[in-house]
Amino acid sequence: FSVGLKYSLNKDTELFVEPYYQVLDNLITQQDSVSRAISNQGDGKNSGFDSSLMRYFNHGWSANLNYSYNNARIRDAKGLALYDADFSRPHSISLGGVWELSEKWKFSARVKWASGAPNDEFIFCLLYTSDAAAELLCGVPGGRRTFKKKQYKNQL
Repeated sequence: FSVGLKYSLNKDTELFVEPYYQVLDNLITQQDSVSRAISNQGDGKNSGFDSSLMRYFNHGWSANLNYSYNNARIRDAKGLALYDADFSRPHSISLGGVWELSEKWKFSARVKWASGAPNDEFIFCLLYTSDAAAELLCGVPGGRRTFKKKQYKNQL
C-alpha cells in the first residue's frame, strides 16, 4: 500500500511525500547453484518513502530535488533468513532542472546519486589465444576490482 501527500508551500513551491509498504511473494529464486533449478518460493518485504520538492521560476524554468529511502529484504524460501535484495539502493537523491521554451520544446537535465551496490558480485573472464600462448583476463564489472591477468605459454 502507499499514501501520497502533496502540499503547496507557496504559489511556486510544492512538496510531495509518499510512504509505501509492499509484501513480496512468489519471487523467482535459484534453489540450487549446481543444477540451476529455479522456483517461485521466495518472499520478502519492501518499504520506504519517496519525496520531492518542486520549485517553479520565471520564463519556463523549474527545478526539483528528490529523495527516496528504500528497504527491500527478501529470502529464497520460507524459514530462511532475510537479506538485502539484489541491486538494493537504500538512499537515492536527485536534482533536476527544466527549461520549457514552448509546448513543443523542453530541455532538462538531472544529476543522481544512490547508495548501495549489488550483493551478488559476478566475475567474467575473457580468454585471448594465439598459436603459442593464451591470456586470461578476469574481473568484476564496474571497476570495483582490478583485472587479474594470467598468461599460459605452450600449455594449449
